[in-house]
Amino acid sequence: MIVDYILGFKLNKKFGHSKATEEKIQFLEQNNQVSHLRIFSHDQFKTNKRMVGVILQDLHYAIHLLKGNRPDVIQIRGEYYFLILILAKIFKIPVIREIHSDTFEELILHYPERANQLKYRIINIFRNIILNGSTGVIFNHPDLEKHFRKKYLKGKVKSTSVYNGTDTENFVPFEEDEVKKTRAELGLKQELKYLLFIGSVSKWHGVDILIKSFGSILDDPTLADYRVLIVGGINPTYIDYLKSIGHKNIEFVGLVDKSIAVKYMNISHFCLLPVNNIRVSPGSPLKLYDYCSCGKYVLTQEKVTGYSDILDKYGIGGTCDFSDPQSIIDALLRIENNNLINKKQASKTRSVAIENFSWHDVVGNWVEFYKRCLEHV
Repeated sequence: MIVDYILGFKLNKKFGHSKATEEKIQFLEQNNQVSHLRIFSHDQFKTNKRMVGVILQDLHYAIHLLKGNRPDVIQIRGEYYFLILILAKIFKIPVIREIHSDTFEELILHYPERANQLKYRIINIFRNIILNGSTGVIFNHPDLEKHFRKKYLKGKVKSTSVYNGTDTENFVPFEEDEVKKTRAELGLKQELKYLLFIGSVSKWHGVDILIKSFGSILDDPTLADYRVLIVGGINPTYIDYLKSIGHKNIEFVGLVDKSIAVKYMNISHFCLLPVNNIRVSPGSPLKLYDYCSCGKYVLTQEKVTGYSDILDKYGIGGTCDFSDPQSIIDALLRIENNNLINKKQASKTRSVAIENFSWHDVVGNWVEFYKRCLEHV
């Protein structure tokens, strides 16, 4: 099976979607049912404007098809590309969209004043026409699939939900001696208990909630050994807030590559996964699977599909309400009093990740969906 994978962004960035996409590409190439995988991204274009890149990509790939370069399947990360869709229909090639969010919903969250602007309403209508012309859609969360089914998609378009995964060969646990060495390398103290959040500081990731709640409890003398590390994103507003309350127990680390991210996961006492549940879908948390692949105990937001229910299903990690400081304190006490951070727990969590969260399984589900779509072109 020849697959062309079209990406609506540049891959040469350190953002989460680039990391995840690079890993998907790696494991798609390893899938024995994919004979050839061709990647088309915005890296070849000089523009940094995403919509300009989309237009250029649409034209570039349309020419690619017209020259006779025909795949068996076209997968597109994004919701646009009109010329590609028309030509794919002419040449009877299934077009499968990969959707991780409702972009119109995110626009409103970021820029509420634009919600009623005519041009954005027209873009949304155009997007829905293109979506319904596609053969199938892969969503990264079941709540997102339900939302699109109810609001945008018509019955003839096939859809499925597949969570993200992890690279279990690179996200691995460190031995105790290596943890000590890595802490020294990163300039971190051996005696402190570092609680780690890694990822972006987008509104829906709940970093603002985490900061406010931990900011109100970490000055408690009984929690003097704890520090919170936020790795991956920096928001000046949060830093100013911490300075205003004189808080020094929460530290920001900027963007890091995968090799450094693994180090921070391994030096942590355990890992944090807050959610600000303001979107239809909270997303499919890459860091949850990466944390687990490193054998780490994960404390996540309670009552969130794709987060707390995953931990409950496999009997790993724990939950709390990150918006409630007392709930966090109770969770910390529960973890420490019951000695939940131990080698047996780490081994079980690592095994769960290998057996259930591997990218091998994720892309295997994708390929099965490709085959379903090929039957209905």
